[in-house]
Amino acid sequence: MGKNTLQKRTTMKKKLTIIAAFVLLAAFAPKAHATAYWGTVTAQTGQSLYWSLYGDIIAIVCPGIGPYSPWSLYGTDYQKPTGALVIPDSVTHNGTAYPVKIIYEYAFSGCDSLTSVVIPDAVTWIMDSAFCDCTGLTSVHLPNSLTYLDKHAFENCSSLTSVTLPDGLTNVSKRAFYRCSSLDTIAFGSNVRYIYDSAFCQCTSLTSVTIPETIIQLGKGAFRECHGLTSIVFNAENCISAGSITDYKAFYNCNNVTSFTCGNRVKRIPDYLCSRMPILSSVTLGDSVSYIGREAFIGTGIANVTIPASVTHIGQCAFSTLFSLDTVFMKPATPPTIVDYHAFYGGINNPWVMMLEGCSYDDYYTEDESNLWRQFHNNLRDPLYDITVSVTANDPTQGSASVITGRSDREVRCDSTAVVEATANNGYHFTHWSNGSTANPDTLQLTGDTTLTAYFAADSTPEVGVTAVSDDSLKVYPNPTRDKVTVNSPEALVSATIADMAGHVVLNNKFRSNNYELDVSRLTAGAYFLTLTTASGHEHTLRLIREAGD
Repeated sequence: MGKNTLQKRTTMKKKLTIIAAFVLLAAFAPKAHATAYWGTVTAQTGQSLYWSLYGDIIAIVCPGIGPYSPWSLYGTDYQKPTGALVIPDSVTHNGTAYPVKIIYEYAFSGCDSLTSVVIPDAVTWIMDSAFCDCTGLTSVHLPNSLTYLDKHAFENCSSLTSVTLPDGLTNVSKRAFYRCSSLDTIAFGSNVRYIYDSAFCQCTSLTSVTIPETIIQLGKGAFRECHGLTSIVFNAENCISAGSITDYKAFYNCNNVTSFTCGNRVKRIPDYLCSRMPILSSVTLGDSVSYIGREAFIGTGIANVTIPASVTHIGQCAFSTLFSLDTVFMKPATPPTIVDYHAFYGGINNPWVMMLEGCSYDDYYTEDESNLWRQFHNNLRDPLYDITVSVTANDPTQGSASVITGRSDREVRCDSTAVVEATANNGYHFTHWSNGSTANPDTLQLTGDTTLTAYFAADSTPEVGVTAVSDDSLKVYPNPTRDKVTVNSPEALVSATIADMAGHVVLNNKFRSNNYELDVSRLTAGAYFLTLTTASGHEHTLRLIREAGD
């Protein structure tokens, strides 16, 4: 058979080795035969590779450098592949082309002069330690067909700088990229669900990592001792595990992390997620988080943290920090369930405070000794909301405005009110506030930053219900009104014009009568200017109030 001459070994030990190896492949061979075949093939990049065939469709590229290497069967003169390698798409045996579907275990283990590898698109399985200790490997192409990446697959590939995991891959197995010390970029596929124990342990060049939405489990020490890691973006919507208290946490000994950001669709912060990160100071929790797990942020350097309104559970020692906790901003209207007093803890001598945002002080204050929230009485502060209340006059020559009760330009209670008042100068009178209210003084319900402007007019524009005519026999009633207003005048009127406070005409009726009824029911509730024009050309203006209906 020339270069593809098949050789047979006669010792029982060698036969048992081959048989044991191919038991793993039985599930992949729909019409498995009892005979396994070996041969060589030349890659398009020039390297000579071994292959094996078992069944009808499985072709495995197997240079054989590891402990199960075929060089022990074929001799010790096998040359390790070097440089850039493109693994063949198929192998031809007896005139039939078989697609390469598996990279066999230890296939390229120890090929320390390989610099790049392209794995063909038909490969579905990269087996145990297939590229382990390829210390010169800088890049690898993983095909979209890949569905299983076995343990230790790229362990100690210390020159590998980036990896893109295909969409078909659901698991990143144990120690798959362990000690890939140059790895600084990981792109996860859209279907990865599990990152198993130590998968990216000691990837010390990794500075940031984004945990994708689909992840439901981070294994023990998944990113252990990634000392270069400074930023974690956590988008896993329903991750249930991130290590354990007895074994390594997912980010164990990642001591340089300073920033943690949780996506807005995340519902759960798993136990121990950011445990013992001493300089972690910036934590942003998404608006959907309901569960914050046990010791999730224990031993961190967090000074300020905001608990979203969606949170219902805070686990044991979740925010027990390294004497750094200063302020906790609580947004949940109903106090979350807490497991112990150390849910929030900043050290015995650290006078941290708990500010309540958008919620009632009474919801958190309790005399019930069985309620753990009672332990935080000394930390609770009145419900505070950082609200700025400022009032101005539209024209300082006409009047002024001020806050007469409540707190202006500083913090106020989130369930408080403030009273504002406008004061007119001589020759002017108050007409309305910029929010449409005509009340003076006016009481405001404070829910956010509030800015108001007081508007004034010259005294030729009358107060509510008082006409601006010299003849007291001219009557306008009722004023205020909800639907209609009647005008009685000793002199015939020819028009009635209504304008809003900005001067925009909203109604203009032409008529000739001493008695006239105006329908204002379609106007928005508020203050308006009513101008009446007589047959002799005189104009009389008064302020008309349209009240809100039932």
